[in-house]
Amino acid sequence: MDKIFFKQTKKFIFLKNILNSNNYLENKFYNQKIFNVNNISDAKSGEIIFFNDIKYEKDIKVTKASACITNKKLAKYLNKKTIPIISENPLLDFYKVVNIFYPESINDNEKIVIQKNKKIFLKKNNLIGKNTLIDKSASIGNDTSIGNNVIIKQNVHIGKNCKIGSNVVIENALLGDNVIIKSGTLVGQTGFGFNFEKRKRFKFPHIGR
Repeated sequence: MDKIFFKQTKKFIFLKNILNSNNYLENKFYNQKIFNVNNISDAKSGEIIFFNDIKYEKDIKVTKASACITNKKLAKYLNKKTIPIISENPLLDFYKVVNIFYPESINDNEKIVIQKNKKIFLKKNNLIGKNTLIDKSASIGNDTSIGNNVIIKQNVHIGKNCKIGSNVVIENALLGDNVIIKSGTLVGQTGFGFNFEKRKRFKFPHIGR
């Protein structure tokens, strides 16, 4: 990932810290340090990933990740440099690790520092509707129109020639050029979805690109 939206609160963890009743790790790897989470393609030494789909077979064989949460069936595809953590639910266990490093990622951030001087954006030939709030940290490209009652929070970049409808909320998002967002849309809210463990709902965090 080349853009993380949240502050990393742990410098590192030991692999033994992520163990639970649903996964397994050989004892000799308990004290292996992990410094961050990542995806299969971008992972570096010292980072942990998850692998739960055979379509990523080619990527997993060359990944530089130090550890990988996967299931028994797929563990055989890992390269020799990647430590396997065998899990009944790799995705769920991986996002538990994400929450250790980025605990703020599971909470919706209602904080917004309003950019009162909207002329900064209007100089770029932009149109901004009524009652629209834009955080000071936001970046908006030229020739972009934004509707009424829109809230643009922290960690947002909007490209050129975009059209944002009314009653839209955007946070933790990187929007390219020529993007159209329909009215009433929520973009970059916490979580890609939910999973359940022992009837308890678990939110999947959205930490970056």
